[in-house]
Amino acid sequence: MNTRLATALGAMLMSLASANQSAAQAPTPAPALAKAGQAGSPEMIVTLLGTGTPTLSPVRFGYSTLVQAGGLNLVFDAGRGNAIRLAQLGVPLGKVTATFITHYHSDHLIGLPDLWTTSILQSPQNRRDTPFELYGPVGIKGVAAGMEAMFSSDLKIRKDDGEVRGQGEMLDVHEFTHDGVVFERNGVRVTAFTVDHGAVIKPAVGYKIEYHGHSVVLSGDTRFNQNVIDEAKGSDLLVHEVSIISTHHNKEAWAQSSINHHTSPEEAGTVFARSKPKLAVFSHISRPGPQDETNTDEALESRAQAQWPNGRITVGTDLMQITIGDAITTTRWPDPLSGK
Repeated sequence: MNTRLATALGAMLMSLASANQSAAQAPTPAPALAKAGQAGSPEMIVTLLGTGTPTLSPVRFGYSTLVQAGGLNLVFDAGRGNAIRLAQLGVPLGKVTATFITHYHSDHLIGLPDLWTTSILQSPQNRRDTPFELYGPVGIKGVAAGMEAMFSSDLKIRKDDGEVRGQGEMLDVHEFTHDGVVFERNGVRVTAFTVDHGAVIKPAVGYKIEYHGHSVVLSGDTRFNQNVIDEAKGSDLLVHEVSIISTHHNKEAWAQSSINHHTSPEEAGTVFARSKPKLAVFSHISRPGPQDETNTDEALESRAQAQWPNGRITVGTDLMQITIGDAITTTRWPDPLSGK
């Protein structure tokens, strides 16, 4: 091989290697997003942005769910890292239509300031120029006021520096006091309903999202609750929380808080059996304490399935995407750390 040919071949191989490396580093947007972004699409697409709890985990971020329907991007709860998950999906933060909060535990709120303040930056990843719509039960106005106070200096600097467009820094807060429809736009209806997260954890709500004859129910954090069953009857998708603790340790004192405030796999399975959704998915998976064969994902699914033998149950993972149309399909991203 002559020197000129060898040099050309080497340059070509280096170019290919560089291109492959760039492709490997770039998060791959989920293929369903483009279709979900179209207002005329009859499908609903649900993406589990975070399936975790306050427990720190690089693969299960804080609880948050994206529902796309009617050209809208609706975020339910704002757990740790949800803005990063949206970026991995290729959804600009400025294109989040509205955010809904179920209750005021920190793991459902901690990502909210990031979602709001980062969305107003004018890079292509963000670019909010309309007010940030925020919905929640009584208490959400206080949350909004606290965020505005915390970031008042930052927002003033960015406005004075020309970094804010339109009304992007404004919070448009909707506080509701009763169960019922709290949002309706582009054929999408969101209904809030009371759940039972414990005697002193009030208010606490779940949400039902309806569009084109399809429905998705998010339980929020709750113990076994009839309202969830009633709202989820015949739904396409029920996303339900759960607490699974090693059976070798579930009598210990530290475990009682999780047991007393959440739903066991068997209780969740009973909810599924009575409501009969087309698909039941676990998220907000509380798994404190030691890990062993009794509280794996496989054990969780098996224990719930025993209560609903013929039902379709799956354990959610971060960035799992559920497409709801004529059929219901699920897509798992194998590496939620990279989005590939």
